[in-house]
Amino acid sequence: MVAGANAVVELVSGVGSLILQYYTNGCSIYDNAVETTINDGNTDGTNPTIPEQPTNTSYNWCKNLDTVLFWMEIASGSVDALSGLMVRKASKKMIDDGDIPVDFPNSALQVISEYADDTTNFLQAFRLERREIFKNKIDDQIYKSNLNKRGEVIPNKSFIREFTDAELDDIIEHATDKLLNKREIEDFLFIACREEKRISATNLKTQMTNWKDIIEPRGYPFTCSESNFDDFSNVIRNSETDFGFNADNVFIQGSALRRSSPTPEDIDIALCLDQENLEAFIENQRVFLLQRHNHNNPMGNVKYRKSFKNLKYHRDQGKIPSDFIKNVQGENIVDCLMNQGILNYTSVTKVNFSVIVKNRRMDIAPFIKIK
Repeated sequence: MVAGANAVVELVSGVGSLILQYYTNGCSIYDNAVETTINDGNTDGTNPTIPEQPTNTSYNWCKNLDTVLFWMEIASGSVDALSGLMVRKASKKMIDDGDIPVDFPNSALQVISEYADDTTNFLQAFRLERREIFKNKIDDQIYKSNLNKRGEVIPNKSFIREFTDAELDDIIEHATDKLLNKREIEDFLFIACREEKRISATNLKTQMTNWKDIIEPRGYPFTCSESNFDDFSNVIRNSETDFGFNADNVFIQGSALRRSSPTPEDIDIALCLDQENLEAFIENQRVFLLQRHNHNNPMGNVKYRKSFKNLKYHRDQGKIPSDFIKNVQGENIVDCLMNQGILNYTSVTKVNFSVIVKNRRMDIAPFIKIK
């Protein structure tokens, strides 16, 4: 196993105090810029700059030192190898950028240099370990997704992992740089392995960037404007009573959150339910089925039992399609949304709606909550 944060504990407890003392006493140029930016109401969360001194060496040096200190603090309370890697990468950038002040403590510089020199070896070991973790996780997801109702592997598999080790390393490193969490990385990789809609390594990295840099911060999909997403969400909320669900549990998933070009042709709406809410929803649907099929009639009772059996099968698979989500009159949820004009508020030509069971294999990131 790659030595992670524990490997920098000694650094933090030893020379870390020297570095912090130097930063406190000698980096007022950066510290003051941060304070000024905060006081000016910087809502972007970006690092401050000094417009009149864009190449100020003291400022840039202190900015790098601040990053090293940040990752040291994270590493001191973590056992994740990622924090150990980030300490090394920050140290390497500080050394590579140069302009090291002559009064910077030699003992601190020596340790930081050692971590900078160790970046390549550590990164290789980190990549190998992380790659195997993700490969095992994705292969498990793929295996379960390729089973039929009898638990047999489907001959024409729906999911196949074809990324090379080099591609996996590149994807994972890109995702890490973009601050995707472990679950997001796993789910993006899983999505890309769908045989029908395979995503190349290059396109997958682009979609990760789209999600982290655009969609997650703004909170609405590529297929809607901000104002239209409010109206889009209201159409869904107007249907919650008739169909027996809480719209606060409705999210958007799929390509509308990942792909800007070509523009997605549909949008995936997901009612995400935990076990308790799922059982309540299933009971509501059972009542609807009873009323619709007139279970007191022999033929109606047969239809009811068959429909309810299929409903429970999809529940156990982790995803209930819209065909099973109907109101008392038997109207499908998608038909209801279409009749209410939901397509007027999006660029797509089709909406999909399903119930997703939380923490099951079809509970796939990324997702955003409707307004």
